[in-house]
Amino acid sequence: MLGFLNQGEICTCPSRALVQESIYEPFMERVIERVKRIRQGDPFDTETTIGAQVPEQQ
Repeated sequence: MLGFLNQGEICTCPSRALVQESIYEPFMERVIERVKRIRQGDPFDTETTIGAQVPEQQ
């Protein structure tokens, strides 16, 4: 989930997660469930997970 921290503005580019085969399916179910809960929107709204980095005027 590191790619979603700091509005996605981080100095790394995680593109892989190494997951043990024995827990792969439960891991993927939880990741997908969590990603589906991500909400874009107004950074001042408490329901927003990822907000805009710049104002609309820019």
